[in-house]
Amino acid sequence: MSAIKITDNGGHTISMTSLEGYYIPSFSPPEILRDIFNNIPHLKCRNDDVFVCAPLKSGTHWTWEIVSMILNGKAEIIHKSKNTQMLEAVPTETIDGAPSPRVLNSHLNLYRLPREVLEQKCKIVLILRDPRDVAVSLYHHCKGILKYEYDGIFENFLPLFLEGKLMYNSYLDYVVEWEKAMEERPGIHLIYYEDLKTNCIEEVRKLALFLEVTCSNDLIRKISDKCNFQQMKDDKEKHIPEELRKALYKNNFSMFRKGTVGDWRNIFSVAQSEYFDSMFLEKMKKSKLLRRYT
Repeated sequence: MSAIKITDNGGHTISMTSLEGYYIPSFSPPEILRDIFNNIPHLKCRNDDVFVCAPLKSGTHWTWEIVSMILNGKAEIIHKSKNTQMLEAVPTETIDGAPSPRVLNSHLNLYRLPREVLEQKCKIVLILRDPRDVAVSLYHHCKGILKYEYDGIFENFLPLFLEGKLMYNSYLDYVVEWEKAMEERPGIHLIYYEDLKTNCIEEVRKLALFLEVTCSNDLIRKISDKCNFQQMKDDKEKHIPEELRKALYKNNFSMFRKGTVGDWRNIFSVAQSEYFDSMFLEKMKKSKLLRRYT
């Protein structure tokens, strides 16, 4: 495992960590990340664990917050970051020490998750989002976080996304793995980011049913209101110390940027859209999960 820099078509670099060609954010120095990754496959799962899984910038923070509120039975903001229970971001002992029920989360490919995840039939919530919106959001993510040291333009960033040369590698491979898993076993609940935006109440209701938690209509409505994007952004950001914000982010960057659907249309040029279709959407034609985006 080593620190590397990936260069875009304009000569700008993105700093990350490589695990034999599998790229991850540099949450910690390589030697610490190596220990974390060596331990992840052996993590002991609990019967009441819930795993929130998604490609980067697909709504993980949002869904983690909703799941946590449902399990807590309260429409109250969670006063900690989902990163405190993120498999690839914290030591295994931190995960082991978290009280049940744990709402664990990860952007890792399916085969890199703990071996017991599928064996024990843990509940898994999978979130997918229009890959074009993912590309735009990920671009701003890389530009806004100091550790990435990136200052390129979107035109040169997009090929890296399409070629799987960014954190967690290929979006398409990620979806293909999960699509196969959903055909082979129960216990995976799929949420589309766009549905959370258009009908959050119904998505919260279905999620509570999947989690086998009884929620009143009033609680479902309150959770939906509390997890309105702007409300959640305001609630979560007020608890980030200013010193930590300056240490992590450039200028006024926020992990909760816009939370909109279709923002890619404001960024993609006609040529970029055509390039995306030819390079990426063509490969997704056989994917039932991504059919709505073709």
